[in-house]
Amino acid sequence: MIPVPSNTRVWLAAGVTDMRRGFNTLAAQAEASMAEDPFCGHLFVFRGRRGDLLKIIWWDQQGACLFSKRLERGRFVWPAAKAGKVSMSSAQLAMLPERAPGMLAGASCHARAELDRAIRLGMDFAVLGPVKPTPSHPDARPLGWEGFARIARGAAIPVYAIGGMKRRDLEDAWRAGAHGVAMISGAWA
Repeated sequence: MIPVPSNTRVWLAAGVTDMRRGFNTLAAQAEASMAEDPFCGHLFVFRGRRGDLLKIIWWDQQGACLFSKRLERGRFVWPAAKAGKVSMSSAQLAMLPERAPGMLAGASCHARAELDRAIRLGMDFAVLGPVKPTPSHPDARPLGWEGFARIARGAAIPVYAIGGMKRRDLEDAWRAGAHGVAMISGAWA
């Protein structure tokens, strides 16, 4: 999962979406067809016609985020509704007893127990942090690279460093055992 507050809503756009769209046109679609404000901090999820591609937009109060996932085989499970929206809270998603088949599945982790649960659920990847101080989580105690390495060591899924990351942190992340870094505003800095 993307690291969002527990009261964040996750809106699934029912029906089919043109996957050539970027953040701005998907945001306009969220506003028009779902009657929701795409800059409110909620997640908006869209699926393509073939069912093998998802795009997620999210405004994290610092900038626009656009995530995508294409399946090599199979299709994403999707509501049968042809129009409108479907909603789940991030807390509901976190309580899933198992991973839903055919969906992009990642976990935001802050401790080894959370990473172990992500592995048991068969997540595709995890983000672990915050590694450094970050304005999006000012009260969170940073793990540092040693803490990241200790928690991520031996993980059976790719683990990406998150929290205060910039492009220049990639080599430090690799040395600490990360598969890479996850950035939001740091990608444009």
